[in-house]
Amino acid sequence: MGVDVGINTLATCSDGSKWANIKAYRQAKKQLVRHQRAVSKKVIGSKNRRKAVKKLAKVHKKVADIRADALHKLTSWASFKPQHHSN
Repeated sequence: MGVDVGINTLATCSDGSKWANIKAYRQAKKQLVRHQRAVSKKVIGSKNRRKAVKKLAKVHKKVADIRADALHKLTSWASFKPQHHSN
């Protein structure tokens, strides 16, 4: 099975099945902007800044986890899908 990785679709398989490209960043952009602005308004070295950085990091981690989960689902689906060889 051949897989074409692209921008508009996450992956297109040789059998014609397509995986939609997730838009985790677009979904979390509003939260990221808000938390980043909160961090920039805090005094460097303060405890409140550290708390704001933690909240920002949590949103970034959520985006990374969504992307990793989508890739994991795609690769596990592709590895368990029956392979039809013409040889």
